[in-house]
Amino acid sequence: MEDQVGQATFVYAGSYKSARIELWKELHQIRSLTNTAWIVGGDFNCIASPAAKRGGRNPSTNKMTEFNDNINSAGLFDLGFNGSEFTWRRGKIWERLDRLLANDSWIQNYLQADVTHLSLARSDHRPMLISISANEHNSRPPFRYLNKKTAKALSNWNWSTFGNILTRVEQAKKELQLLEEGHSKGQVGDSFLLEANKKLLNAVEWQEQFLKQKGAKNKFMDGDRNTKFYHSCIKYQRKCNTIHSIQDNQGNWIRDAQGIADSVMAYCKDLMHCELTERQHVESELFQDEKDICPDGFTVDFYKKAWQVIKVQIVEAIQHHFMGQPLPDYFNTATIIFVPKSSVKEYWSSYRTISLTNIISKIISKILVFRIQPILQNLISPKQAAFVKGRNIGDNIKIAQELLLDLDKPCRGSNMIFKLDLKKAYDMINWNFIKEIMKARGFTKDSCKIIQRWHEGNVNSVLINGKTHGFFKANRGLRQGHPLSPTIFIWALDYLSKIIDKPGNRKDYNTYLNRSKQDINHLIYAVDILIFSRANKNDIKHLYADLQEF
Repeated sequence: MEDQVGQATFVYAGSYKSARIELWKELHQIRSLTNTAWIVGGDFNCIASPAAKRGGRNPSTNKMTEFNDNINSAGLFDLGFNGSEFTWRRGKIWERLDRLLANDSWIQNYLQADVTHLSLARSDHRPMLISISANEHNSRPPFRYLNKKTAKALSNWNWSTFGNILTRVEQAKKELQLLEEGHSKGQVGDSFLLEANKKLLNAVEWQEQFLKQKGAKNKFMDGDRNTKFYHSCIKYQRKCNTIHSIQDNQGNWIRDAQGIADSVMAYCKDLMHCELTERQHVESELFQDEKDICPDGFTVDFYKKAWQVIKVQIVEAIQHHFMGQPLPDYFNTATIIFVPKSSVKEYWSSYRTISLTNIISKIISKILVFRIQPILQNLISPKQAAFVKGRNIGDNIKIAQELLLDLDKPCRGSNMIFKLDLKKAYDMINWNFIKEIMKARGFTKDSCKIIQRWHEGNVNSVLINGKTHGFFKANRGLRQGHPLSPTIFIWALDYLSKIIDKPGNRKDYNTYLNRSKQDINHLIYAVDILIFSRANKNDIKHLYADLQEF
């Protein structure tokens, strides 16, 4: 890093459109004269999205579009931030007006650059601190199956056969040039020249597919594959997915790679483990009235193209599982990734955990879903609109809008609406609770055992910053992103629906009064719950007791 040269431009944009146009003209001129790493930072006096503002009037869509277009046309990337979401304040209005942008050369050379918004001090703008560390050289990347005709591909075979895809194009070009020189001298025949040309085209196609898969970009057209900007987009995507720092439960910031890995392992183990304690049993009487990239590197495309070769072994493995034999940990292993919920990414709770599972585990899960779906509509309360075939979550939204209009309707005690959001709903489901739910529903013992085996095969690793850490078993929670998980989750949530609808809880005095006279006391949208009631002490006590029971 000591030998590398870069340039920095600091800006203070005017509030008028003419000043902003002049600013970006100058930045475009600087860009045309710059062939080294370049960073642009300061007060741009404009926001890039509605989420970058709180309070005041709605932001101008044209102004935001113009700002984003200027950033893209200048070939700049937003370096993101850690810390507070907004950099400027006036009264009750907060906006992110300050930011740091960088060109493709900067992204190539300083991938580990980290921007932090500091606290407000004697100014209405937050200072920005940029920390630059040396780029980490990762070890050999894990095997990943590409969408090519490599049905029998294995990890070692992949490396020895394809080699380094990024350098193979250059090697093919050099070989073709040598053969062309020999052909011009009459030393090489046409067939050798055609074969070398075909080899180059194949190498270019493999490289393009690899880069598209790695960069998660769909906007590139033919001819973009070898541009510097193309490779910078891939590195920028990697930077956005990298967790540079995190804050633990004690408020301490962790910035080193090993500390972040240890912290996420401790968080996941605590989240997916619970002490075995006695809980109130499920009341079976409540149900009497009822009528894509995997950890092993192989995608669905591989199984489709290699099906004639591997189908016998796959079918036997799945049949053995349904006969009572547990699958090896290799098939049940899931890789947990962390997807940010918003632009603020200070704590592990700011991320959503998604489990990437192997194809065989997903096949078993989908078989169970296909068997359960036909009866699901008769099992789940009509108050739940998500994950049930034949129901539309939009219906519940329309009903809620109608009921919301009657919130201030005069009545005894007045109307009241509760909005409940279950914290880490998928990750904290108790497995014994699911087992009791199934028994209360009338599922056979064998069916309960199949679901129990599916739970108990919950072996996980954590993928952070491109590296896999740990190997542990969970004793609670559902794998978010797994086909069967939503079905099991709404079974659990339906029990809360049954508790709220218990005859003892339905009285005239606690019925939500509405002009359409609909007898609705709650609606469920996947993990979100709306409860409609009267604002009186007895009703609130009943609701609290119901939630405690659940």
